[in-house]
Amino acid sequence: MSLSNQQTRVSELLSICKKSQGEYLPSHHGSGSWATTYSNEFIDSASELLFIFMTSGAASPFDLLSILFIKHKIKSCRGSVMDEDRVKSLYNSNLKVKIEELKTKEEVAGKKGKVGCNYCKKKFFDLIHHISTAHPELWGEYSKRSGVLESLKGKVRCSGCGVFVKKIEKHKAKCSMAISN
Repeated sequence: MSLSNQQTRVSELLSICKKSQGEYLPSHHGSGSWATTYSNEFIDSASELLFIFMTSGAASPFDLLSILFIKHKIKSCRGSVMDEDRVKSLYNSNLKVKIEELKTKEEVAGKKGKVGCNYCKKKFFDLIHHISTAHPELWGEYSKRSGVLESLKGKVRCSGCGVFVKKIEKHKAKCSMAISN
């Protein structure tokens, strides 16, 4: 992932951090409490920023976040400059757990995510089914790829409509495409 692909999102997140920076007093603390922390919006945005930097291959994600916070005059919850030490402290106290959640979400999305079709450039959860039904003229070529037929787990392809079924006889009785072919 390149950081240049994420510039718009980085700008949005910095804007949220700027708006929600500074002192935040949790609702369960009284008005005279000194136990300030960061707002939820700040933590969520800073977590996503750091996650973007970590996954983009930035040499020093903490340093980069610190530089951007300083450049945009984003302060700590007690009004201090967000130098690299404060960013690391923020990470250890608030961001680490959120970043782990983001990693998990990305891994799950990667496993369940849509895959791009090489023929029409649209994305689908079930690429094999899509190619079989939307690009039947290309099925023969595509089905020769490694793992394609194995992933069907014994299902049979209807030559008429391209769907995969367990028993072709029952399907052909209902399939208008199979009847016309």
